[in-house]
Amino acid sequence: MAQTDARKTQSHPRRNNGPKALRPWAIIAVVAVILLVGVLYFPLYNQLGVHTAAGFLPETETGVYSAGGLTISVQEGTVSFPGELSPLTVTPRAEEGYYDVTLGDETLYSGPVPANEQEDRAIGTDGTLSPLTDGNIPAGDYPIALSQLIPLSQGTPETRGQGNLTVGIATLLIWMVDILFPNFFFRADPRNVGSKDGPAVGYRKVQKVLWMALPLLGACFLLAALL
Repeated sequence: MAQTDARKTQSHPRRNNGPKALRPWAIIAVVAVILLVGVLYFPLYNQLGVHTAAGFLPETETGVYSAGGLTISVQEGTVSFPGELSPLTVTPRAEEGYYDVTLGDETLYSGPVPANEQEDRAIGTDGTLSPLTDGNIPAGDYPIALSQLIPLSQGTPETRGQGNLTVGIATLLIWMVDILFPNFFFRADPRNVGSKDGPAVGYRKVQKVLWMALPLLGACFLLAALL
């Protein structure tokens, strides 16, 4: 009988119910991540500026976007560019949502803001409009596309962050819940509802790996949203 009980004991992995109270180091880690995201990341994500073929130009003062010696300025619907590129002027038409884009006395475009990449156009130095190349502006053209030019000329810049934050934020939230309440997802599993047993040792080992991996994965998603 004793041998049978021993075999039963050996056949089940050792259970670990985990800590009964919040651990100080877990609280510190979660607070640190919240501060980093709230104080550093979100202001950077929401920074106003314009994405160009040469990179992101933040708004340094009203209507002026500059970085790395490259400056684009906007004044009363006219967008000026560096070097020998001539200014482009955007004028709203009487029909709401429609605009005229002119280069000097030549009208380059009349219509609404392009709604997608297929409708968008690159602007050549001679005023020629051409489709984007794999979503990118060809070298030698104006550094912003038509879909960017029109809103920028009307005082509506872009934000640095263009990507979706949902996956990155969700990953960090899962990590926060799991590190603060190590048994939460185990107990939330329908297979464990009502059970008094704690997670097996193998579960804890995987959990500790995820505690290190999930913040890194979440950070990668958040950084990708800035690109």
